[in-house]
Amino acid sequence: MDTIRQQIYLGALLHDIGKFYQRADNKLIRDILQNNPHLNAIAQLCCKFDESRNKWDYQHSFWTYLFYQENKNLFDSIKEDNEQIFNINPFENKGIDNLINFSIFHHKPQTKLQSIIQIADWISSGMERDDKNAENEEGIGIKNIDFGMFKYKKVPMFSLFNEIIVKSETKGNNETHDNNQKKNKQENLYSFNLNPLVVDEDSIFPQVIEKDSFKNASVDNYQKNYFKLWEEFINEFYQLPTDSFHGFSESLLYLLKKYTWCIPASTNDMVHTSLYEHMKTTAAIALCLYDYQEHEGFEKTFTWERENDYPKIKEGVYPLLMVCWDLSGIQKFIYDVSSTKASVSLKGRSFYLQLLIESVIQKTIIDCNSHWGNVVYSSGGKLFMILPNLEDVRNKLKEIKNDFEELLWEEHHGKVSIGLGMVEFSFDTTKDKPKKERILFNSNGQVYGSLSDLWGKTITSASEDKGRKFESLISNELFKPSGEWGNNYTLCAVTGVEGKIEKDLVLLEKDDDEKIWVTRAVKKQAEIGKTLKDADYILTYLKDDPEGNKYLDKRAHCSISMSDIGINHYLFDQKQLIDENAEFRFISSADIARVRRLNETDFNVISSLKGKRCSYGYLFYGGNIQARITEEKNNNGKTEKFERDKTFEELCWIDNNGKDKTFLGVLRMDVDGLGSIFSKGIPDDYKSFAAYSTLSFLFDLFFSGYLNTIRYDSHFKDFVNIIYSGGDDVFAVGRWDKIIEFAEKIREEFGKFTGREDICISGGIAIVGEKFPIRIAANMAGDYEDASKKYKKTGNVELDKNAITFFGETISWQYEWEEVKELKKSLKSEITENRLSKAILHQIIRWKIIKDENNKKTKENLPPDLSYRWHTAYYLKRYGDRISRGNESAKELLKKLQNGLFTGEGSFATKENSSVKFTADRY
Repeated sequence: MDTIRQQIYLGALLHDIGKFYQRADNKLIRDILQNNPHLNAIAQLCCKFDESRNKWDYQHSFWTYLFYQENKNLFDSIKEDNEQIFNINPFENKGIDNLINFSIFHHKPQTKLQSIIQIADWISSGMERDDKNAENEEGIGIKNIDFGMFKYKKVPMFSLFNEIIVKSETKGNNETHDNNQKKNKQENLYSFNLNPLVVDEDSIFPQVIEKDSFKNASVDNYQKNYFKLWEEFINEFYQLPTDSFHGFSESLLYLLKKYTWCIPASTNDMVHTSLYEHMKTTAAIALCLYDYQEHEGFEKTFTWERENDYPKIKEGVYPLLMVCWDLSGIQKFIYDVSSTKASVSLKGRSFYLQLLIESVIQKTIIDCNSHWGNVVYSSGGKLFMILPNLEDVRNKLKEIKNDFEELLWEEHHGKVSIGLGMVEFSFDTTKDKPKKERILFNSNGQVYGSLSDLWGKTITSASEDKGRKFESLISNELFKPSGEWGNNYTLCAVTGVEGKIEKDLVLLEKDDDEKIWVTRAVKKQAEIGKTLKDADYILTYLKDDPEGNKYLDKRAHCSISMSDIGINHYLFDQKQLIDENAEFRFISSADIARVRRLNETDFNVISSLKGKRCSYGYLFYGGNIQARITEEKNNNGKTEKFERDKTFEELCWIDNNGKDKTFLGVLRMDVDGLGSIFSKGIPDDYKSFAAYSTLSFLFDLFFSGYLNTIRYDSHFKDFVNIIYSGGDDVFAVGRWDKIIEFAEKIREEFGKFTGREDICISGGIAIVGEKFPIRIAANMAGDYEDASKKYKKTGNVELDKNAITFFGETISWQYEWEEVKELKKSLKSEITENRLSKAILHQIIRWKIIKDENNKKTKENLPPDLSYRWHTAYYLKRYGDRISRGNESAKELLKKLQNGLFTGEGSFATKENSSVKFTADRY
């Protein structure tokens, strides 16, 4: 069996595992080498001894060797079709291509194929990793922090958000914040603690760095923290499935993510990039380079002849392909539902879209013979992958696009479309080459650029392709009438799509003896929404096997089939998979499935699952658990309690019996300027594929993972439902007052997560009646979100965007939100204690309406009616005079309102508009 390709991928994936092990080990290399000729010989081969410093460079390569040596039995147990794949021989070294050597010789390659790993390492990190990049044991590190002795064990993973450049979009001010401006704005630096990936604040939120705490600190605590993490990693490492390479390697990918997401890829030059993302992208690039040279020939692809040669990709050769899949119309797809029956499918529609995006990835992985690690970025319906630049791969991608266009047209009538972008590129490994000139494009000769340029070109390519949506399906047949209309035809109750009853449309439910007809897709989405609350795992069946799919379909809580694409998803609870006689255990097929646990990263259950030839991992998904209500029903004379999801109307209840009701709030939020953050935000010195992948992970960790933690809080869990959260987007519904507080909490926690005030999140909230059509409410929230995105204040860059719009008014989070809350609190207190009457609220609304009308007249060059000013002054004066003695707080509040409304002074001042007063009044 030829396993070189598998060894290349796995060797690259584990090439830096020694960094983790070395930092966890309490022994030094000189102690390990003492009186051990074999290990001395290994160190001489894979490391480099600097006599001038009396130090070994690239020591982590040696610890990578120790990792293989100590875990030889596990690697030897990995099989494919019951045949052993690897035979780890720790004594077979120089000049031999095997799994160990692909990993340990990435700094000093001995063979042509080993040099591929070195180039992949450079491309992933965006630089050539020469002596100056070696892990130093002591001295000055990032931001001139003195780490003292054992620096390589003390340097934490710095938050990449520390370095993001935020560009102003204020009209007339194109200045970009340079490092000095950022430093004045953000005095603190943040780093991550060493924790397994668990979605809670203590584990994933960065902490402020105490710069003076490192130099004289004992290394023992740092080493012990690494050792604890390493012990947990090794324990779960031995639980990985070994009955197939696919199962082992993909499960390992998730395990590495769990334990190395918070470890810096390098304690010198990649402190803001996670070790996991670096190892993952190195493996993906190495596999691409290997596949390309297998097709074109090594000598035609690379320049490398012997040991100590400096490997390079040949001029005019472009072995890599950046791919962008871009789904359009996904937000409209979620929101565009036409009736009150929207609640039955809204959550399912959201989750279905996530599965659709994952199906695109999985189909690409299967057809292009790649791995999940080839995904660099996936967020908001847009995803980037690195693939080999081969004609067969490009043709496969076009076929995949055609397949999904057919699916999207048949299932969703073109409401969702897919675009494909492809850009060929190479990488210049010349020493000391600026990063902004390292990417080479195949466009009218050599064109140099940066990763930002590659990112932009790929997005442009996908955008151009979207302009030709459904091109593969266009024919005369497409424009023929879809059918006839008659007694057996009606409209889908959710989407409004026409269809024939019991053929195109199926029965969803009976509502007061009225039959509710929907498309099959809508019914499936409703089933997904109802099932999610009970689902612990999602199983993706990777085989085009009708019998196997039929078998799973009958036993899963819910199945989601992607038509003829060949990707099928199933939702299971834990019992269905881990019981000794679970049906899942008896299905056998090569690369049968990917099994992922929803919102849990615990690998200890893998030993209980024992599915054949499967990979195991986890998936963060926002909102799989919804607000619940308890009801009673009579079962054969016995009263039983049961729970179900709340309807939109029930979310508006003030109490549990529904006697007191209020309004529904619909929230939409996303990060301001996310496109600019990815294309221009990472400084040139830090740009790399691994850095982009790290940034994507951090955003998704917060929105797909941590938002669940916020919603689970007792303050929100009974009143707020997350419909969608992922990438950088949030769509939630709930009781209107709780939704406002939920938006505030998201903004507050996001600021803590990024450690920045200028990486902001804006949103809009529509406040509507309990039976108001959700489609219209969602569109209103979207319009309010757009208003927040357009919020500007001339001359003050910091006020751009960073806003929330509700009650039709846009409020700055940074400078006006606290004022709104304070005024709302004061008004509520005075009215509740009967020191002021509710009439004051109506009067403030009246003033606002008149003022808005005056503003409109001013814009139209009409004379404004300013009489409201003296009417208002008179009203407030008379109102204050009528307040009895002793109610000083009420009088003081009226004075503040007067000053704020007319002089622009005081704690409630707003010189340019009265949005703060009006919003607080309505709130």
